[in-house]
Amino acid sequence: MKTITVGMGTCGASAGSAKVFATLKALTEPHGAEIKLSSTGCMGMCYREPLVEVDDGENRVLYGDVTEKLAQEIFESHILANTPLKKHTVLLNSKEGPEWPFLERQVKIVLRNCGFIDPDSIGDYETRDGYRAIKTVLREMSPAEVVQQMID
Repeated sequence: MKTITVGMGTCGASAGSAKVFATLKALTEPHGAEIKLSSTGCMGMCYREPLVEVDDGENRVLYGDVTEKLAQEIFESHILANTPLKKHTVLLNSKEGPEWPFLERQVKIVLRNCGFIDPDSIGDYETRDGYRAIKTVLREMSPAEVVQQMID
């Protein structure tokens, strides 16, 4: 299955990601379960929004500055014809491409889930260890242990 993910954070929204998402939704619907379209929050490159990532099973290709027209080109070339659009690729497999030199020394801590979860999905959040701390507190620790942990 191929997956298309559109960055829909405020940076993406202000750059037009809703129109890009709508275009891709109209294109993917006739294909049913063989193509999954999802959204995510900020993907960490606000200056290249709207961002669209295509995971074709072999590679994850991130496209930047995506317009409705480019979304259609990505769909026709990358999704249907298995030919990524190299000219519009900003990252390949999260570690190659024109944006890599700028990103390679960065270590995401607070934003480590950017681009990996749908902000409207609690399941996505839990899959990436969301709520782990509160589950530990509620299931494994006494009130005194919680207080001591906070003091420590």
